[in-house]
Amino acid sequence: MKTLTIKEAVKKPSNISNPKEITYILDSKEKKIKSVIIPYEIYLKVKEELEAEEFLKRNYKTLMSEENYQIFKETTDNVAEDL
Repeated sequence: MKTLTIKEAVKKPSNISNPKEITYILDSKEKKIKSVIIPYEIYLKVKEELEAEEFLKRNYKTLMSEENYQIFKETTDNVAEDL
């Protein structure tokens, strides 16, 4: 992980346009992190996890019935085994 100030990020935009590691953008005046830049591979993993979490929240009531939950669990287990 590395930390850049906003000025450094503007001077060398390749640090944020093609990051090799997690990069924090720091506001030099306030000494607070304003942004976080992550590599695309990490973004894809995070996006997948967030979409799964959002699906579960949206379908919470349906999945709460034991029968539907078991069907969902079997389906996800099968998909995980296939991967």
